[in-house]
Amino acid sequence: MSENLAYVLAKVQFGEITESKFNEAADSVQEELRKIYPIKNDNDKIITFQFDIPTHDSQGQQFSQSSQKILNLSSASKDWGVRIARDNVIVQTKNYEGFEKFKSRIEGLIRVLADKFGIYHTSFIGFRFINNYELDEKDHFSKIYKRQEFLQPDLRLDGLLLAGSNHQARYQSGKYFININSGVGIDGQKLAGDLGDLPVDIGFQPTDTLPGVWAHLDIDAVYHKTEGMDEYDLNDVMLKFKDLRNLANQVYSEITYAKIST
Repeated sequence: MSENLAYVLAKVQFGEITESKFNEAADSVQEELRKIYPIKNDNDKIITFQFDIPTHDSQGQQFSQSSQKILNLSSASKDWGVRIARDNVIVQTKNYEGFEKFKSRIEGLIRVLADKFGIYHTSFIGFRFINNYELDEKDHFSKIYKRQEFLQPDLRLDGLLLAGSNHQARYQSGKYFININSGVGIDGQKLAGDLGDLPVDIGFQPTDTLPGVWAHLDIDAVYHKTEGMDEYDLNDVMLKFKDLRNLANQVYSEITYAKIST
């Protein structure tokens, strides 16, 4: 998008691979990807918790915990990372250099997964862009945001310094949805908290903050098949990514004055 783009995430959800098949093929997948993603990160499990609501004939709340193996890999420079689970793959970067380079990476990755694991259906495709802008004391954010309402809004109260505001909105374009989170913060988190420990794989730390006053514009473009699943077609997946990127760019250009990169 722009020079202010701090983080990009892409996700594809597919029909769940059996645990035995995943474990059997995981080493082969890692070896296939090792030239691009040579670092195997330690956090290679997803832990899930389940709470069962007690009924009249049960003995109180029941709690269980389970873990699931994932492949968690990073590039040599730690600026790209992939997490591969039994039903999805996530690609993240802090060095997005345009759609064509991104397309080459994720297309090659999905080809490997389809070959080694078998991908037959998909249900969700997401493309997320997080932008951060430092306050210009002279012009405030007026040279960045042409739609000031996405600062939610930048109101000041007499004698009080604005310490933060947040705005969330959701839009639809045919089969796609755009989720926007924007606002202003002082000494706030560099990236959104809902990302969890994902950014750690590419060098971010949970304690990373943006010192001073910053605005953020977080654009999450998604396709989600809520009933049933689509037949797997790599060309269709990449076309959806292209559509989502174009929608995100459209939203970005409507909200800001900043120049869009390719």
